[in-house]
Amino acid sequence: MEACDQVVPAGGGFRTGELHLTAGGGELAVSAAAGRIVHQAVVPVDAGSLKIEHIGCLALPARYFLGVIRQADGEWLELEGPSGGMARIKSGQSEHRLAVAEFGEPPVLADAAGHPAFVLDAGSFHSRLKQVLFAAAASGSRLPLTGILIEAGGSSWKLSATDGVRYASCRMGAWGGGGAGWSCLLPAKPLHDSLKALGMEKGASLSLAIFPFQVQLSAGRAKVQLPRLEGRLPFIKEDISGEGVQGISLDSAAFRQALDRACLVAGPSGAVRLSVDAEAAFSVREDGRSRGDPAKAARG
Repeated sequence: MEACDQVVPAGGGFRTGELHLTAGGGELAVSAAAGRIVHQAVVPVDAGSLKIEHIGCLALPARYFLGVIRQADGEWLELEGPSGGMARIKSGQSEHRLAVAEFGEPPVLADAAGHPAFVLDAGSFHSRLKQVLFAAAASGSRLPLTGILIEAGGSSWKLSATDGVRYASCRMGAWGGGGAGWSCLLPAKPLHDSLKALGMEKGASLSLAIFPFQVQLSAGRAKVQLPRLEGRLPFIKEDISGEGVQGISLDSAAFRQALDRACLVAGPSGAVRLSVDAEAAFSVREDGRSRGDPAKAARG
């Protein structure tokens, strides 16, 4: 079940496709593919009373197979087939049969040897990704806008996303240095769903290998291969901070509350006007702290 959860992301489109099961060498590889996105998880099965008696491949409808094993009431799962175009799945007192799909070429992951690879803190990468995910376009004809741009700058990486109106970016560190001078644009939602499927336990490490046309993420025996998007994002490259730029410091929680109240009565345009009350505006002290009432400083 754990292998299937790693292969079939909760929000992905793999449920309507096929799961490819390949047995051999004391291992069971569970693979699924949707276009250029490939997921694979490998689990050892020659343990205790569970054995691989025959080496071979099997393709099953993902949605129905997942439904069957989620209802399994036994500790072990017995899988036999195909026989007469059907596979037999038995667990405890329950037994099911599923039609076997016509087996084509199983999804193949590229060999990461010889390609740049970096190790990240999985939890940190996942949290940084969520900070910029909202700014990526959910859909549209401009594919680059649906992606997350990762730029390596030595010991720190920059993650950015934009839908042409919003822009968000943040930085994170990479273990042992993250290289420099390269960048890749990855599809935002598949990247987020894949990280959830791989499992982001606290302190877990995530390996990221860079290929010319795809990126491979791996955690333990589970791997995900995502395509690199082509094109560029319409980012504003210039740093807007500096001389002649005015700014104020705000309490983030109070500012969010003020925006929430303003958005409740936003007009048909959906726009919210932000203005600064000179009397209540923040002033920054020499020690970096600010004073004033943030609810009064920002009015919508």
